[in-house]
Amino acid sequence: MLEFIKNNKEWLFSGAGISILTALFLIVRHIFAKKTKSTTSKELQIHEPKRTNDEKTSKDNVLPSSSEYSAHPSPGEIAQSISDLPPFQQNTAKENYIGINICWDLTLSLVYSKEEDIVSLMCQSKGYSRYVGVEISLNRYPQIKVIHKDQRLIVYGEIKDIESSGPQVIAHKIEFK
Repeated sequence: MLEFIKNNKEWLFSGAGISILTALFLIVRHIFAKKTKSTTSKELQIHEPKRTNDEKTSKDNVLPSSSEYSAHPSPGEIAQSISDLPPFQQNTAKENYIGINICWDLTLSLVYSKEEDIVSLMCQSKGYSRYVGVEISLNRYPQIKVIHKDQRLIVYGEIKDIESSGPQVIAHKIEFK
């Protein structure tokens, strides 16, 4: 190796040699960065397996403490933050909100069935024009069957996804106001 450097020192330390070494370094770094990024994104995509009604009820009773829920970021703050970014960066930014525990003051607009005892509440947040989707169990909250449009709800839950229609939340607890 030292002999190669001695024989080629003029070429190696000229502009061409430095350019080639820099290009090789950048290529190697790019390859390793892709592997690390794909591994990280796979680790972050944790999907909860389907549970029976008994399992849902027992897990739903174990809630994070109220200090682990926050009104911020609000649905409007999330939308503004994402829309301020270039379009290419918006999907990645949406993923950053998944898993955040929220406490949002919402108003009920629509209710529709999703599966078995799970319904989706389409709610509005003050100052935010899109819907917030909230998944909740009818077994746990049977009063959803009879509440009226414009019912005020305090939703404690976890952001499941950010769709073009608005944030999607899995409710841990709902207070009817």
